[in-house]
Amino acid sequence: MTNENDASEREPTPQGGVTDGERTKAQEATRLLSAGVAHDLNNILTGFVSYPELMVMELPEDSPLVAYATAMQTAGQLAAELTHQLKVLACGIKGKRQECRLDLILEACLASPELRASSSMRADVRIDVAIDPSVPVVQAVPEALAEVVKLLLEQAHLSATARVGIAVKVERGAGDHGSAQPGCVRVSVSDDGREIEQRHLARFFEPYYARRVLGRPCAGLGLAIAERVAMDLGAAIAVRSGVKGTVVELVIPYDGTG
Repeated sequence: MTNENDASEREPTPQGGVTDGERTKAQEATRLLSAGVAHDLNNILTGFVSYPELMVMELPEDSPLVAYATAMQTAGQLAAELTHQLKVLACGIKGKRQECRLDLILEACLASPELRASSSMRADVRIDVAIDPSVPVVQAVPEALAEVVKLLLEQAHLSATARVGIAVKVERGAGDHGSAQPGCVRVSVSDDGREIEQRHLARFFEPYYARRVLGRPCAGLGLAIAERVAMDLGAAIAVRSGVKGTVVELVIPYDGTG
């Protein structure tokens, strides 16, 4: 027989079947694992990145071994990038907070090599940008804020189709999920990809969940990293999805005097 008091105190299970407490524990376990793996990989990868470069320097240009050494070096560099992602997932991005203009942050992200590479593969997808000129500056670590925005743009680029493409908006507001902050700036990145079922949205930012479970194109650990760095910034990040596509919102607090 169920005790009514026990039932009332039990943490409610959201539609996705995962409680907030369970999700927090899973995130912390993932971060601890990421930190350990990143540390070990850093030590292992030294040889894979540096030795092939030395081999190429010593080999004749027409040696058939050059291609093998170059392939090893490329693989090592890709693994080093994954290691960097694991470190960011575990530790975030540290730095000094300073005034950041979101229009300049967004401009730099759109011109980044990573997004240019995505754009070259998806030349049919356009990006529409709308920035409210009254948006105030925010206090943040510039590198961290740029990393989140860039990751969201990359993810949207992978998921968008040529029908509508990607829409980026920067405006005042607390977002659909609300905020207790005195003032907020909202950055929303939307794509016109296929709808994500509500039961999956609660786990959207878990590492590789969007790719492996939803079959949705996903840039490595990008979504998990975006959530971690946003939390370090004191920002909120949320996702909603419907028949017209998916929207990820980054809500950044400011002091409310702007």
